[in-house]
Amino acid sequence: EQGTRLFEALFQGQIRGALLQHRSQAQKEGKPLRLIVRLPQEADVSDWPLEFLHDARTGEDLALVPSVTITRENPQWPSPRAVEMLLPVRILVVIPEPTDAQPFGAQALWEALEVAMHPLTSQGQARIARTASGTERSLDESLRAEPWHIIHFMGQGTSRPAARYGTLNFEGSDRRTRAVNAQNFVRLCEKYPSLGLAVLQATQ
Repeated sequence: EQGTRLFEALFQGQIRGALLQHRSQAQKEGKPLRLIVRLPQEADVSDWPLEFLHDARTGEDLALVPSVTITRENPQWPSPRAVEMLLPVRILVVIPEPTDAQPFGAQALWEALEVAMHPLTSQGQARIARTASGTERSLDESLRAEPWHIIHFMGQGTSRPAARYGTLNFEGSDRRTRAVNAQNFVRLCEKYPSLGLAVLQATQ
């Protein structure tokens, strides 16, 4: 129901017509369709997951349609940069587990990720590695040592949407929580031109 409400809020009148037209055109050309959604902060549905988008007329969940990709755009975000990725796709995983935070099974998460990636890593299509520790310094050193395409952060953080402020919880040198704000994390990523994506996975 939430996905249907979100779809109806976004795709009305001419916009829905444009969606149908572009999907048809993309299908004829054998190309995927990329939807970039920009929602104003004050919109009632601005914080709803786009993965919920459901077209009740066709019964489709757009996020599950192989020929459609959905991304969210914020006017305050910088324009994305184009990064050429040649196989294998290189994924660097950082899993901070500060001693003063509730344990969440970091090793089990890492092992599950290795299993999930095995079909790709076994065929040489992807390479996945974990940083030596969950510190910001360890991440920086790993990024400096060799080129990586993707950072996958698995951990905890804070978010204050009203203040437009968020942090990621890394480990400090004493292994206690060191909160790194999103702006500093972005600046770290921008230092390395091979990076094209950061995946932030919340553990709780």
